Amino acid sequence: AGFRHLGPGALLFLRHIEEITWGVDDGPSGFYMRYSPEALGNNVKRVTVIGQETGQPEVDQNWLVFHRNVFSADQQREGRVEIAFLLVPKTDSPGSWAVKPLASSPLVVFFPTVVESHLGFLVQGPYRTTPGRDNIVPSDPWNQNLIAETAKLLVDAMCWMRGSGMLDVSALCCLPLDSEKFAPETRFALLFDAVRSAFQEEALLPTTNGTHVMSHQAKLARRQELRELFSPQQVAALLDPDVTAW
Repeated sequence: AGFRHLGPGALLFLRHIEEITWGVDDGPSGFYMRYSPEALGNNVKRVTVIGQETGQPEVDQNWLVFHRNVFSADQQREGRVEIAFLLVPKTDSPGSWAVKPLASSPLVVFFPTVVESHLGFLVQGPYRTTPGRDNIVPSDPWNQNLIAETAKLLVDAMCWMRGSGMLDVSALCCLPLDSEKFAPETRFALLFDAVRSAFQEEALLPTTNGTHVMSHQAKLARRQELRELFSPQQVAALLDPDVTAW
């Protein structure tokens, strides 16, 4: 039952296990495997995991994984924090990928915990866990440091996706944008703060013409008809001279 609960995604962040094969006499069986990562940059790679299990559809997942090394107070390397976005092929552009938000995103300490992050991507790191390894202690200084490092990594990931043409509306749906879910007292409030500051300080907000601008340079228009009716120049004249795009 434990192996069936794992699924191929459990291999995503492991270092030394690439394949799990299990079976029960006269019962179900399963096979999970992670292919060798494809490096896309200094701290980013694409990882493919596959799986096959009795009575279940085959799984073939691609993930965009970013990492950042973390250090102790005396500057000894203590592993790395990671974030992973689920990728799906673009239907209108063969060979290209788009980011897809996750419906559920438990915090991962090499294996998933019971801590729901409410993010559209996975967060992984060498957190200090409870004895059962299914939870973490939020007040632990080391855990707080890892979350702060993850916030920096998330901004780096946004910049990389912008440069790769992947920071679109679907990618935005993965980000911590709901102030109620990421209130100051919550575990991942630092990620919300980092993303908000990034939109204010860097050109990361996608526009209808395919460019990216800072948050004060754009207005949100929910209907296509409205975006087609007014040009950015007309919106700037009506609302704010700094606005350059929808």
